[in-house]
Amino acid sequence: NLASNAWLAGFIDSDGSFSIKGFTGNIRTYIAVQFYLAQRKTDISGLSMENIMNKISSFVRTNLKSKLIKLNKKEFEQFTITTSNKDSNQILTDYLYNFPLLTSKYLDFKCFERASFLYFNKLHRNPIYFEEIKFLKSSMNNSRIEFNWDHLKVYGF
Repeated sequence: NLASNAWLAGFIDSDGSFSIKGFTGNIRTYIAVQFYLAQRKTDISGLSMENIMNKISSFVRTNLKSKLIKLNKKEFEQFTITTSNKDSNQILTDYLYNFPLLTSKYLDFKCFERASFLYFNKLHRNPIYFEEIKFLKSSMNNSRIEFNWDHLKVYGF
């Protein structure tokens, strides 16, 4: 049962990503607040990742998708999970409150969480909150320049 332990949080810390997509500068623009997880169809030992990816997609109530990837002139298939609706994002948020991320990905999650709240409560239509979501997007992932590790103090690090 994924909801009962921190295994999924470790997997997300390793391979998951959070993003905010869709800004065009217009306050009525479509915004997507997403979590994304991708894995090769088979791991390095040749075992299928389908079972665990199905369990994760069921847990966050989204569909498991498959796609063909080209990398360095090689092709391989991978499974992908994307959350982008209110329910699946909330399930993930609730889970990560119980089993927090331990890497800097925690900071991206906090931006994801705030943007989800603003967007799904339709607050992004207010110019102040629209600008806040733009700021959150600009401070995530590779664009992050400020890091705060206070969340680790709870664990004695």
